[in-house]
Amino acid sequence: MHHNKHINIIFMIFCVTIFLSIISQTGTNNIIKLLMYVGWILVFLLTFLKNNLKINSSKFITMYFIIIIFNLIMDIIKSIFFGYQISNLTNIMMIPLFVYLIGNNISNILLENEIYILTRIYIISTLVLSLYIHFTYFPSLGTWFSNWEYVYSSKNSLVQIIMISVIFLLFLKNKRKKIKKSISIIKYIISIYLIFICILLQGRTALIGICVIFLYVLILKKNFSWWIIALCLVLLVVVSPNLSNIIIHSFQLDKYTDITYNQISSGRTLLYIKTFKEISEHILFGIGKYYVDNFYLNIAAETGIFGFFPVVLLLTVRVKNNININSFYKDCDGLQYTWEFIGILCSIFLFVESLMEAFPPFGPGVCSCMFWLVCGYLDDIYRKELA
Repeated sequence: MHHNKHINIIFMIFCVTIFLSIISQTGTNNIIKLLMYVGWILVFLLTFLKNNLKINSSKFITMYFIIIIFNLIMDIIKSIFFGYQISNLTNIMMIPLFVYLIGNNISNILLENEIYILTRIYIISTLVLSLYIHFTYFPSLGTWFSNWEYVYSSKNSLVQIIMISVIFLLFLKNKRKKIKKSISIIKYIISIYLIFICILLQGRTALIGICVIFLYVLILKKNFSWWIIALCLVLLVVVSPNLSNIIIHSFQLDKYTDITYNQISSGRTLLYIKTFKEISEHILFGIGKYYVDNFYLNIAAETGIFGFFPVVLLLTVRVKNNININSFYKDCDGLQYTWEFIGILCSIFLFVESLMEAFPPFGPGVCSCMFWLVCGYLDDIYRKELA
C-alpha cells in the first residue's frame, strides 16, 4: 500500500486519539475528554473521505443500526406516553458502533503493522495511566490495607482497560516479526504490573475475567508443563501469607466478620432480587433508565423483552462471527496469538465482565473501544478473504 501525506495524518490523529481516550479516564480534565471526542470524529470523517465517501456495509452493521433506531423510538414513546426516563442502552451502544465502523474501514488506509502500533499506543497509555493511579492513590501497601472503600471512583472502567491491555500484551503477536526474548520479558513484567494495579483497585470482576482467560489458554495449549507452572503459582499464593492477604483484601473478603454472599457481591444479590421483581412487573417494555450491576438484567429492566432479545441476539452474532473468523484462519494456516485469537479472548473477558457490571461489552464510554475496533477490523479482512 502506498502511503501519502493524508494517510500519515490519519494515523497520527488515531494514535493521539487512543492516547487521549485512555488518559481521559483520570477524570481530572474535561478538555482532554473533549479533545478525545474530536479525535474520534476526525478519524471517522477522514476514514470516510479516504474511502471515497463509502462505508462498508454488512448484515451485522444493519442489525446494529436497526436495534439502535428501534430502542430510540421505544424510548421516545415511553417517555412521551408513560413519563419514563430515556434508557442508557441507546447511548452506550453509539460509541461502540462508531468505533466498529472505523475498524471496519481502516484496512483500506492503514497497514497491518500500523494497526499493531495502535495497540502499542493503547498499552503504553494504559501503563502511563496505571503509574499515575498507583502513585496518586496507593502510596503504600499499608495505606491500601487500612482502606475499606474503593479509593478510585472510575475503577471499573480502568480495570477493564487494563485487562484488555494485558490480553494484547500476552496474546497478540505480529506473525511477520520474530519477537526478541528481551521484549517478551518486558511484556511479562508490564502485564504482571498491570494485574497488580487491578488488584490494588480491587477490580474483582476483571480479575476473575483474566483468570478465565488464562484457564482457557491453558486448556487450548494442552501442555502439561504450563499446567505445572500455573499450579505452582496458585500454591505460592496459598502458602505465602503476604500474597494471600493481598488477594483476600483485593476481593474484600476481610471486610466483614460474618461475611455473606450479598456482602461479597457488594450488595448485588439483593439488587438482583429487586431487579427481577421490576422486570416481572414491566416485562414487555421495561421501566426506562435503570442501573444494576449485570448487563443482561440492566437491559431487561430498562427495555423489557422487546429490547432485551434483539441486543442479546446482536451480541450472539458478534461472538459467532469472532468464532467463525478464528476457525477460518486456524484452518488456513494454524495461526494463533493473532487478531482472530484476540477477538475470542476479548469476547470471553467482556462476557465475564457483563455478568457483574452494567455496561460491558458496550461501555462505559470508550472502555470497550479496542474490542469493537478489533471486531470491525476482523470483519473487514475476513470479508476480503472470502471475496
